[in-house]
Amino acid sequence: MAILLLPLNAYWIGVTEGLWHALHMTTLSLPMNALVLLIALVLLNHLLHSLNKRLAMNASELLLVHIGLTVQSVFIGHDQMLSLMGVIPAPAWFESPANRWQELFFQYIPSWLAITDKRAIWHFYTGGGRFYGSGYESYWVMPAIAWTALLVCMFLAYLSLSLLLYCRWAHSERLSFPIIRMPIEIATGQLQWRSNAFFLGFAIAAFVDMVNHLHHLYPAIPFIKVRARDRDLMHFVTEPPWNALGSTPLALYPFIIGYAYLMPLDVCTSAWFFYLVRKLQRLFGAMVGLMRLPRFPYENEQASGAALAIAVMALWRARHSLKASFMPSWAVYKRHQSHRCSFSPRVAALLFIVSFLLCLIISTLAGFSVSVAIAFWALHFTIAVAVSRLRAEAGPPSHSLLFANP
Repeated sequence: MAILLLPLNAYWIGVTEGLWHALHMTTLSLPMNALVLLIALVLLNHLLHSLNKRLAMNASELLLVHIGLTVQSVFIGHDQMLSLMGVIPAPAWFESPANRWQELFFQYIPSWLAITDKRAIWHFYTGGGRFYGSGYESYWVMPAIAWTALLVCMFLAYLSLSLLLYCRWAHSERLSFPIIRMPIEIATGQLQWRSNAFFLGFAIAAFVDMVNHLHHLYPAIPFIKVRARDRDLMHFVTEPPWNALGSTPLALYPFIIGYAYLMPLDVCTSAWFFYLVRKLQRLFGAMVGLMRLPRFPYENEQASGAALAIAVMALWRARHSLKASFMPSWAVYKRHQSHRCSFSPRVAALLFIVSFLLCLIISTLAGFSVSVAIAFWALHFTIAVAVSRLRAEAGPPSHSLLFANP
């Protein structure tokens, strides 16, 4: 079943996020496309169960299909393969005599990572023509292989890090993993589809969405403002120093409100509290003249520092089990090994080391110095730990670390 749905899922993501540049389902912690397909499978499963019980899938099989669809969505979604497909041909297409890219840095771009011949990517941007048989497909072979190798190494490193930290987070710290509650309840039949609360929430969201779609087709129908760009409170505050607060949109996205019910109450409160703190920083900066400094109050830098702090604290708490997994001493390893883990932490540690080294090798072949490559990938995987911790403990709709990167 997963093999049958994977091409459909890939096509859905490619059309909506790649071609239409809409929805961006895969940017959410719980990809909407995988969840919709899981619901469709559950409905189909009820039909199969009524016809022949042996044809129906159990909850574990349904969740396995959902996991496969989710992993595929992460691989090919907006922030991975779709963005990468624009990176590979971009140097050749956007090079011009005005920007002099050819002279400035084309010599530093490896031919096996990007395409520098504009003829090879002409139809990629303009449309028309045939890809296979045109002779230009050969330009894409090496970049496709190289980037695939790097992505595989990255995802193997992510997997090994998750395995190394899972037992600690699940059994010792007992994190709640809130975002997996919905798929589990859907697959196991625990979700109360017929409850009044469910129908009320669904009806409100469906009504808003339906009215706004009808407004798009028939402008005479009123529009319900729920998007961030539809209502900004700063339109009412124009005098200094209050205008330093910046854009303050009042958005009411139904799906975000629904996600909030999965999050711990203290996390929801802190998200709102620190949003106000950020605004107060801007107000204080305007009152004392600090807003004249470039980038003050350094919100992106604060986000990066917070992500690194979360990762460092998570790694420090797990230091004993991580040390045991990476150390050659068998006695230390046996003392810290959890019998509740269904995998070997030693194998996960070895997999991470190999994946990390392969990322370093590919980076150095691409032109990185060894020291820069080590620093880059160390920061990259540290931020990955922070994102994993956020999703395991808080379950936000999106990790929102757009500018927290190496």
